[in-house]
Amino acid sequence: MQMGNKIAGRRNALGITQVELAEAMHVTRQTVSRWENNTVLLDIEKVTELVDLLGVSCDWLMRDDAEAEAAAEVPAEKKTQNKREPSRLLMNLAGKRVQFQFYDNEEDYDLFNKDCTVLSFDGTWLKVRCSGKNENSEKLVAAASVLSVNILGEEA
Repeated sequence: MQMGNKIAGRRNALGITQVELAEAMHVTRQTVSRWENNTVLLDIEKVTELVDLLGVSCDWLMRDDAEAEAAAEVPAEKKTQNKREPSRLLMNLAGKRVQFQFYDNEEDYDLFNKDCTVLSFDGTWLKVRCSGKNENSEKLVAAASVLSVNILGEEA
């Protein structure tokens, strides 16, 4: 199996779109598409970031002879790392309206002035829909980047 097929398969298994993966990786959706179509190889700097996001090993991603089951299992150290106390709090946010702050690339984002709804949480990523005065958007936010949360109630 080629690397692109592995990326696409694992991304789909996690329920992440190409756009969401591109945002998390700070690349364009077209770049993710090129990776998945095997027309462009990942830069070496992006490999470690991608395996962390997908919860797989570098061996599984880059070697054709690596076991297929490796993608389905997150290494033990990642399971421990993802079970920190804030994750338990964030698990209960699915379906709730919230306001929160998070950082992305050393820049803080203040979403306390927007009405946001947490659509899902997989232990690592929050999928959030935000509504402002003239805009509606969905964003994938790394749980580790959440600075503060204000729960407003259940989704209307």
